[in-house]
Amino acid sequence: MLGFLWGQWASLGVRASAFSHSNLAVDPEALLLLTLECARWDARFFDEVMDWLTVNHRWINVVRLGALAERDAICSRSVLGAVAAFLAKSDRTPKWRSLAEKSRPVDVGEPREFFQNVLKGPVEFPGAADELWLKYGWKRPAVEAREGPGTVTLDEARFMAPTSFFLRARGLFGVNIRADAFAYLAIQSQGANPTKIARELGYSQRRVYDAVIEMASAGAFISHTDGKSITYKIAPNFLSAFGFAEAPEWFDWRALARSWSGIWRGVFGLREGALTPFVLESELQKILVAIENDVARFQSSAVSVTSDQVSRSGRRLLEVTRIPFAAFDWKRRWICREGENDWPAGLQEQLLKRWAEGDYHSGCERVFFSTD
Repeated sequence: MLGFLWGQWASLGVRASAFSHSNLAVDPEALLLLTLECARWDARFFDEVMDWLTVNHRWINVVRLGALAERDAICSRSVLGAVAAFLAKSDRTPKWRSLAEKSRPVDVGEPREFFQNVLKGPVEFPGAADELWLKYGWKRPAVEAREGPGTVTLDEARFMAPTSFFLRARGLFGVNIRADAFAYLAIQSQGANPTKIARELGYSQRRVYDAVIEMASAGAFISHTDGKSITYKIAPNFLSAFGFAEAPEWFDWRALARSWSGIWRGVFGLREGALTPFVLESELQKILVAIENDVARFQSSAVSVTSDQVSRSGRRLLEVTRIPFAAFDWKRRWICREGENDWPAGLQEQLLKRWAEGDYHSGCERVFFSTD
């Protein structure tokens, strides 16, 4: 999961050792919320994204970000609030400050360690914690924005790439619903109606309808009636003006973010020490049942974008996401917790064989993988 998120941010300009080019259009707010939930397990990744936000926060639709956070519960509101408060220091507009105030917890309680380690749990650090983050109940070092030659920017190549299509549309129309509705319809080769646009982007259906109608009157879209529904498609002359070698692709980012955050919180929230294997598997099944609808919605949207022919990047995306989402066909693999056991050569292989036979080793940490 972290590798997939790293790749999406790298395509937007976040510093990374390498990234693969893709024609999958990124939903900035859904990607950001999912990253804030998962990247606490990779401190470098989290702070690289913070660095990107320091420079490029103007491309984020803060109103939509807050609405998705409240509606979809993808990440902790206190984490979002701390990030918004950090960005409010460099943004003179009230939008980030307002989000920070709305997301600030009423009762902070005892601050918790912010960064986590898969094997060791909470990560402690030397020195004083950042006062801003303490106000939101988290202990972490101060975030220091880097400047100079390494500053993160959306260079022309990345800004013009399919992955940045939503940001490019915002550059044309402003950071608003009109830009996102335009980008969404430009990507949908079969077109879409305002109801579908509103559902996948998380906007009011009425506002989407008004924006689409106004752009259609300017010649941006063409429409046809399908029963009682009116479907809109991008006018060919508008799409050709963007000059893509490959047309951007799309999938339901909100469904992806909800399902991934659900599995992430569920798996890392399990306290397996006092649970029998039967009860543990039952708890895992509950997690998978809770995200099943979002998984189905996300995968169906990823396939429908490319119709009968799934592109190379589309196939890769489905491969990546089917690994953690092979619901009800998961197995448990155990690895030694670092520092707790000094296993002789061959012992881990023996334990894996015992695992395959249904035996579990209580002194090990969990790792999940699909049998596909």
